[in-house]
Amino acid sequence: MKKIMALALCLVLALGTIPSVNSIDTAYPELSLTVIDEMTVFPASSAPSPMALEDRYMSDAMPDHLQGQGAYGTCWAFSTTALAEISLINKGLADKSIDLSEAQVAYNVYHSFSDKLGLLGNDSLTDVNGTWLEDGGSLLYSIWSLSAWKGICDEDTVPYDGITDDTVLTQDQQRASSAILTDALWFNMSQTDAVKNMIVKYGAVSASMYHSDRFFNSATNGYYQNVTVQGTNHAITIVGW
Repeated sequence: MKKIMALALCLVLALGTIPSVNSIDTAYPELSLTVIDEMTVFPASSAPSPMALEDRYMSDAMPDHLQGQGAYGTCWAFSTTALAEISLINKGLADKSIDLSEAQVAYNVYHSFSDKLGLLGNDSLTDVNGTWLEDGGSLLYSIWSLSAWKGICDEDTVPYDGITDDTVLTQDQQRASSAILTDALWFNMSQTDAVKNMIVKYGAVSASMYHSDRFFNSATNGYYQNVTVQGTNHAITIVGW
């Protein structure tokens, strides 16, 4: 969970497998995810449309399963995958049983492979320590990887349970796709109403935060940080307020 950049995210994906060279024009139904970056602000002309916001709101596009990241620094992959699942459910392209692979997202960021179109030969991100599960990542990493159509596949194809730093995926596992990314939306995290609007429209947003156990209230399962901290160390998915 090191060096997680401060951002929030909505993505737009499409269901289906990666098209072959001869069917590159294949159309996919759209799926959406959203990103918020502290350094990027929507121009007024492209800002989310204002809507009447409720005092409390919870997305009804939640998948019916929960899975923990365990001892690994893969929060960024879990946040990305949750956003993809919620986006697909929200657009009616999947039901709440959908379960996408966090392990494939994390693995493909740190392990390049030869794609059938020959476009990814020079793309790489080196894991110098050989501990890709512990080294952490970023929502930026996962977006860059998914924008190259590196996944995302279902959990059964690349399960998280039993994954280790020594795990080696086959090329077929790395290329497997149940959905593909077609767009990503970024906006300033300080735009509170914009964040809420994106949750209502897309079902969820991803963001980064600073986490410390001393700010967690186990009695209420609440988290409130009342001091200013520079930097972030954890990625989350926001589904309501």
